[in-house]
Amino acid sequence: VNQYEEGAIGPAVAHTDISLDQFISLNGVYKLSDFNRVYFMRRNVTSDEPCGYHVDIGNPGSYRSPEEMIYSIQTEKVDLYALGSVIYSLLTNFEPFKGLEREDYMYRIFHGEQPIIPDYISHSPDPAKQAMIRAMGMCRHLQPEYRASAAEVASFLSDKLSEIESGRTG
Repeated sequence: VNQYEEGAIGPAVAHTDISLDQFISLNGVYKLSDFNRVYFMRRNVTSDEPCGYHVDIGNPGSYRSPEEMIYSIQTEKVDLYALGSVIYSLLTNFEPFKGLEREDYMYRIFHGEQPIIPDYISHSPDPAKQAMIRAMGMCRHLQPEYRASAAEVASFLSDKLSEIESGRTG
């Protein structure tokens, strides 16, 4: 969970390359790997707001956020967008916009379109699938300021898992 959302003092980290293939399993626990693109977020000493960063290398992947596609100022919210894409892949076994040409999926991402979730998943009575669909929606907003924080997504999923485990779903 991002340090800023937890109120810790010090820089937050933006991984900037989250996708399914960045996770490894060690003793049955999944861990995020490949930190070669990490940015340590700093705070503005006057406003106490997080400072963004700029990336000027190619960002063609379908897990990328709209702001990464156009090389605008970025924050840790790029990781939340990518998390939404990871959740989509876990639900459907496909990357977002699988099969589309680069220009086509980039256009769709930049214009806020969401990848299609098959009806058998979106209409599933399974509370775990419904929780994941909602968490995906919390992450994949076009505008970064409307995306949930890492702490909000973690709290939501933790609460839903507790409900499922206790049989209190509905």
